[in-house]
Amino acid sequence: MVLGEECLPKNLNLKQIGNIMRNLFANWQESAYEKYLKDFSLPLDKKYKDLSKGMKQKAAVAAALSHDARVLVLDEATVGLDPVARNEILDILYEFMQNEEHSILISSHIVSDLEKICDYICFIHHGEVVFFEEKDALREKFGVLKCGVSDFSNLAVVGYTRSEYGVWALVYRDKIPAGYLVERAEIEDIMLYFIRGERP
Repeated sequence: MVLGEECLPKNLNLKQIGNIMRNLFANWQESAYEKYLKDFSLPLDKKYKDLSKGMKQKAAVAAALSHDARVLVLDEATVGLDPVARNEILDILYEFMQNEEHSILISSHIVSDLEKICDYICFIHHGEVVFFEEKDALREKFGVLKCGVSDFSNLAVVGYTRSEYGVWALVYRDKIPAGYLVERAEIEDIMLYFIRGERP
């Protein structure tokens, strides 16, 4: 598990944390831990509390990946990180996912992270599941239609926004007649229209 907050002993350095982990996990892999620390450019002799936020998150990911875990649970693991640090962590997680025996359950408000590594998206709003579906299926199922107000009334619409220039609507792609220009909907578009869009 990697939490979106400090989750390793603050007053120990990364070498000492590795020694503790070796005694906690039967399958601890010291060589893997040291490799992840090296890949993330993390110093073994620096105390965890003295690391930057990005370094702390990388250290937590390194520890989580170094004891032959098959399932990782990540809670806002990349929140507050700069784009370079986020990308480094996501690349490591994506590599982990290439093994069919591995799975990741990730909770994140950063939709681009979900788009990069997730196969399925579960969108929860105010404690209720809005949708749970395969990521690629969502993109195929929904599209964004831009049209005039007069063209909009009889279409299969999930939600829409209206402006002086017309209507933008999230639609079911397979229910829109030929002749309409329907753009690809990104995951964030789908989430926003489900929650903030007006209902037809």
